[in-house]
Amino acid sequence: MSTATAASATGWSAQRHAGEDTTILAARHELYQQARERQPRRWSGVTRNWTPTAEVTLNPEREAVVKARSGCVDTQPLAA
Repeated sequence: MSTATAASATGWSAQRHAGEDTTILAARHELYQQARERQPRRWSGVTRNWTPTAEVTLNPEREAVVKARSGCVDTQPLAA
């Protein structure tokens, strides 16, 4: 992984934790919409989904195994 990629990943995590992700994703959505309006021939369909994700789970299957072994009952479903 390059330094730039590592820094970007770390930066995005920090921005999500700081609650800045919604604003950043809205700005990206607007930028893509403007690009699509300027060059419609380059776009075959809709732009990507820039909706913020409420919760991210890296290993949902592992969490389920740990909870089952510990007897922990979680009241919230895991994100897909």
